[in-house]
Amino acid sequence: ARHFRPTPIYEALLEQDDIHLPHRDRRVSHALERLTIGSAMTTNPTTISATGSVGEALKQVESHDFSTYPVVDEGGGFLGLLTKSRLRRTAASEGGASRNVSAIVEHASHVQPEYTLVRAVVRMEKSGRRQLAVVDRKAGNKLIGLLTMSDIVRAHAHAALAVGDPDRTVSPGLIGGTDAFEEK
Repeated sequence: ARHFRPTPIYEALLEQDDIHLPHRDRRVSHALERLTIGSAMTTNPTTISATGSVGEALKQVESHDFSTYPVVDEGGGFLGLLTKSRLRRTAASEGGASRNVSAIVEHASHVQPEYTLVRAVVRMEKSGRRQLAVVDRKAGNKLIGLLTMSDIVRAHAHAALAVGDPDRTVSPGLIGGTDAFEEK
C-alpha cells in the first residue's frame, strides 16, 4: 500500500485542503533538534547575589515579574535558582531577612549554549523545572543566560514562520495533542 500511496490517507485528505503536517524531512518539524540554546536563551537575566541577605534580595526582585532567579557568586558563577516565594517565606520567618542567600539557594541543573533545544526540554522534564541556567563552562560556570519554556516555544514558532506560510498557524488550543491548522 505504501508503494502505491506513500502518503497516509488522513494526511492526503488534509493536503487536499492545502493543510500540510510537519514531517521529519521538512525543515520546521524538528527545529528543536537543530536550534541551539544560545539562539533562544534570554541574555543578561536578573540575578541575585549569593553574598547578600534575603531581605536585600527580596527588595531587588520585588519590582520584577519573574518567579525564579539565578543566584551567582561574586565572579558571576552560577550557584543555583531561587524563587521569589522562597525569599518571601524565609524573610517572614524570625531573623530570616538577615540570612545569607547562599544558605537557602536551591541547586539546579544547568546547560551550555551549544546544546540543542531538545536536550534542554529533556533536562527540564527530568528536573521538573521550566527554566534552566545557561553557563559558560570554560569560564568556570559563569552565568551567561537563562532559558525558559517560553523561550523554547518562541524559538520554535519563529522557525515555523521562517519556513512556512505565515497565513497558517497552529491552533493554540491543541497543544500536546493533534496539531490543527487554521486560517488567520
